[in-house]
Order: sequence, then C-alpha cells, then structure tokens
Amino acid sequence: MVGRGDHVITNAHVIDGAIGTIEVSFHPESGPPVVTKGQVLFIDEHVDLALIKVEDPVGEPIEVSRGLPALGDTLVLGGFPKIGGETLTATRGTVAGFDSNGAVIKFDGQLGHGNSGGPAVNTEGKMVGIATMTSSEPSGGQLGLLLSITALGHKVVRALLEDSQLETQGSDFRYLLQVVGIPADATVPEGWDIVVNFGYFDMRAPGTATDVLDKDYRVVGIFTRDLVAGESAEEILDRIVAESEGGFDIVPDSQIDLPEGFSGCVLLYSDSRFEMSNFGARGSVIGNGWVSVAGLHTRFCVGQTATKTVIGYVESPNRESSKEDGQLLSSSITILSD
Repeated sequence: MVGRGDHVITNAHVIDGAIGTIEVSFHPESGPPVVTKGQVLFIDEHVDLALIKVEDPVGEPIEVSRGLPALGDTLVLGGFPKIGGETLTATRGTVAGFDSNGAVIKFDGQLGHGNSGGPAVNTEGKMVGIATMTSSEPSGGQLGLLLSITALGHKVVRALLEDSQLETQGSDFRYLLQVVGIPADATVPEGWDIVVNFGYFDMRAPGTATDVLDKDYRVVGIFTRDLVAGESAEEILDRIVAESEGGFDIVPDSQIDLPEGFSGCVLLYSDSRFEMSNFGARGSVIGNGWVSVAGLHTRFCVGQTATKTVIGYVESPNRESSKEDGQLLSSSITILSD
C-alpha cells in the first residue's frame, strides 16, 4: 500500500491475465482478512510492475526509503510463499549487489513463488525494493532480485501522482505531492514535463534537456531529506555545498527573497559538469546522485515541517534569469503542514 493508502504496487506477472475488477485483500496479524476491489491503473510487463487503485483503503501505506540501500545492508522481505499458507512470511537477508544502474537489487535471502510483489524493507521499516524473481546460476548460486526505488519512479510513481491530480482553473495542472511523500503541492504550467519518484518531484520547461544548457533550460523541483533535530537551514545549505566537493560555488551578494514556507536560500554556480554520488537529492532520478550542467545557476531553498526537511530548487542558465526564475518556486510549489 502506497500513497494515501488507496494504491497498491505489485508485479505485473502477479495480475497477468486478470480482466476487470481485481480482488485485493489485507491480512492483519490477527483477525480475518480485509477485502476490497481494485482496478489496474498501470502495468508494464517489461519492468514487471503494476499499480492498482483500490475502492477502500485496507491498511496503512508503507513508508518508502529516499534512496538505495548499501552493499551488505540487512533487508526483511515479506510475502506469502506456498509453504506459508495464508499467513505472512518474513525472511531476512542482505544486499548482495546491484544491477542495471541500481534499478535491480541482488538479495541473498529466501525468495520464491508467493513473494512476488512483496516489499523488502530496511532496518528502519522503510521499503527499498519489491521482490520480482530469483536468478540461479550454477557457478554463482541463487539470488533474489528486487526492483529498487529507482525502477519505480519514471512510470509507476508518475501514474500514482497523476491519479491523484487535483482540479485547477485554466490549463495548468496541480498535484498533491503528499502521495509521493512530499508535504507540498505543485502547480505545473501547461506544456511543462514532470519527473517524479518517492520523495522527489521536478517540472521542466518546454525545450529543457537536463544534459545540455541552452536558453530554454528551466527546472523547478522539490525533494525531501531526513529531518535532523536542531539542524538549521543554513547548516543544510552548507552541507549541500560541502558535498559537491567544489562542484558548486556560492554566488556572492545574491539577494534572495524567501519563498513562502522556506527559511533559507543560497544561489550556487557550477562552471563545469559534475556529479555527486553521495548527495541524496535526485538520487532516484539520475543514477544515484546529483548531476549538474556546466554554466548552471542553482538556487536552493530549505523548509522544515514537523517530520521532514524539504529542499526546493530552481535551475537557470544565468544569474539574471535565475533571479527571475526564483519566483517560480513561490508561485509553483506550496509547502503544507504535516
């Protein structure tokens, strides 16, 4: 269960051949199963993922990890293998490796028929992947394969967000980002594209290519980071600069009007293309880190709610347009209370 509890993510092969209404049941630790009906919103047999919308929420939505686990991390996999009957079976294993640029996690724990579509959670109880299949090689033993958060974003999470789209006046589109774990809503101008994953959202002006800088380049986005008690907005912004290891330079004397809901901003400049593999921002969108285009001005602004740190940003081709585009953050993204 994801979003606000009215959507289910599973494998495409779990619902292979299903037509019309699907039965979705929730098995609590005690008591009878809770059953409802669902409709398929999205299915992709190639990636082996599907999204189902249920008529009535049957359980609390799972909390989703913001990034990939590390090699050797402990994971717990829940499912209903045949040997376990009608009760939930939880198996433990570790992250044995990755494939497909982090889209697939190799898992050395037990995974078999009946685990398909089940969540793999880390020691904090956050979902990091979804079981899909086993891979057995005579020389390498048997490993389970999990579809990571990276694999979910581009299509499945977008379908989840678009199903939760709000009514707006005019031709713009308004999205409630709480369904992807961001306490905000976003208004997207007509013609702009969006990229989304759990904990990350951005909107891109027509003609924007994030690997090429030209006059049409405009990106406005927001993402979450873990809330650290007592950490100020300035400390978070300083950490962004430090983690870039020289990739970002602070633009001096950059007067920035704080967007509503944000408590601190900084304007940065990158004079060459660089990547930050340890930066937990666009980790599930481009590889496992942040990629900056040469000659780009990026304005970061930090906001904090009771449970989350949110960082909004605007990328623009030059300082003058960056100052103007800074207003896009105020007009397009609204921070909500938890």
